Amino acid sequence: VWGTAIGEETGLTALSAAAMIWAVVEDDSETNWRAMVLVGLAGAIGALAREYGVLIPALGCIALVWRGKGWKSATISGATAFAVAGPWYLRNAIRCGNPFYSNRLGTFYVNPMHARMIDYYREQLGASTWDASQWLKVSENLVCSAPLQCTLGLVAAGWLIRKWGFLSVMSAAMGAVWLYSIGFTASVNSNYWYAERVLTPALVGLSVLGGVLAARLGVGKIGRGICGGIVLVGLGWSVAAATIYPADASWSGFGQWRENVVARRPGFDSWWAQLPEVLPAGTRILSDDAYIFVGLQNSGVEIVPVWSPEVEFIGDASLTPADVRRRLIEHGIRFVIFEVDLNGRYLSQQVPFYREDIGSWRLLGHSSDKSAWIFELPGG
Repeated sequence: VWGTAIGEETGLTALSAAAMIWAVVEDDSETNWRAMVLVGLAGAIGALAREYGVLIPALGCIALVWRGKGWKSATISGATAFAVAGPWYLRNAIRCGNPFYSNRLGTFYVNPMHARMIDYYREQLGASTWDASQWLKVSENLVCSAPLQCTLGLVAAGWLIRKWGFLSVMSAAMGAVWLYSIGFTASVNSNYWYAERVLTPALVGLSVLGGVLAARLGVGKIGRGICGGIVLVGLGWSVAAATIYPADASWSGFGQWRENVVARRPGFDSWWAQLPEVLPAGTRILSDDAYIFVGLQNSGVEIVPVWSPEVEFIGDASLTPADVRRRLIEHGIRFVIFEVDLNGRYLSQQVPFYREDIGSWRLLGHSSDKSAWIFELPGG
């Protein structure tokens, strides 16, 4: 539910995987060029939706070979995906020096501040930091969110591996991507389950596997009745999970179903929307919040992200906090938004300008819950 309802790129990666699987199994002939091209086009959607989505067209090529359609089919599919998605990664390589900018990849260039923040996320949120209770909670959430995929699907991944193993490979590969990505796809407010949206392509594969296994087990009147009952319970469970969204699908979430089903999701505190009304046109504000950056575009107030190359000197260890402040003012940046979240923790702990200079800033205002603050720099 989270992976598609929140309106993020993971809905597209799920659609990409689903369309690709359909194109792979639609026709078993080795000469169906239409199916080969469709596999590549479907995979390209995933590659354009998210950088780790480049794995999806590669998995499509594996699926074609696994289904006995030969390397020629895989080459056509791969070439199609590259023709559609390749220009974006080529553009990144030319403009930024890294096709997967700004992810660390060998010696390719990364944005220093952004890369250090991502490294900090991994240190704080990565799966390697989880204890047994965290793994148990995430497992509970997955089973409650996708009961059929986590039961029938996982059993089928091993049972049907000979013919349908390409789906097992897809699910395992995207599961590995999820584990790798937790450190930078979890919410900056330490919401680990937010990262589960990355699993949507894996759940698509497990859905198909579970359906194939159910069809095989549903032989005879009794078999059909048992499998039909299991599927109906699983689907009903999934519908129940959807009714309490955005509450977590968990035993406690279902236990409070009556409260969750009628609850309204708290709105975002867009306190920053008032800034153009109280600050002069042309005001420049330093911030680590990408949402504010987007929300105030063309408003007359400019948000300068802390990872902008223009202010790369913020992380320069050779500069004193006073030097950084002076250079910010020289760039016309006289205000700073500081938020009490993971970004704020990184900045206040790792960046001397924030850690040592904030005491000299003049407070102008804050959000209603006091999780975000706006300051004016002295000397501006």
